[in-house]
Amino acid sequence: MAMRGHLRIPYAGLGILILAIGASLVLVYMAVRFRMTWPRFFAFLLLQLYILGLYGLLYAKAGLSDAGGRVLRDLPSGIYFSLVTWTTVGYGDLSPLPHARLLAASEAVLGYLFMGLLVALLLQWFRGGD
Repeated sequence: MAMRGHLRIPYAGLGILILAIGASLVLVYMAVRFRMTWPRFFAFLLLQLYILGLYGLLYAKAGLSDAGGRVLRDLPSGIYFSLVTWTTVGYGDLSPLPHARLLAASEAVLGYLFMGLLVALLLQWFRGGD
């Protein structure tokens, strides 16, 4: 019965993943169709920061385990872990609790997608939209 609340955490991550992929596809379409501009690039970066913050909040709610086995449920740790997971650095100093592993995996996949999109958009922008 106690696990019932924890089951929502990974599904929230999947929901964020689906919404973020949709939003990024719209931004990429706009960038390709209408050329990349500073406001569109800034919107793309803001979307990334927003998603990092959402994942950080979810990690703070779900809890993280440090190297000593303590459970951390604070926002700074959640945002730090979100950034480390997003960039797939994975220092190993914090890890998700078992019920939040799918959440972390969804963020790593999203980080790969967004970093690839960022590189593609920057190349398209610097090449003049060819």
